[in-house]
Amino acid sequence: MKIKKICCEQDRNLDIVHILAKLGHYHSKTMVKEAWFLSPLRSETQASFHVSYHKNRWYDFGLEKEEIA
Repeated sequence: MKIKKICCEQDRNLDIVHILAKLGHYHSKTMVKEAWFLSPLRSETQASFHVSYHKNRWYDFGLEKEEIA
């Protein structure tokens, strides 16, 4: 499989919600500005992984970690 290299600017424009869906992670709750997921980083039963549509950034409230841009 050929791997395509992308620069940081292109990486920031990738749709996080779309990528999570391609990896099999679907939102538990969605609103106009945000979506909530079960964390793809750990096991949990209540959604604590937040994605902002406007900022295209994520934050995991369970780990208290955010995307490093």
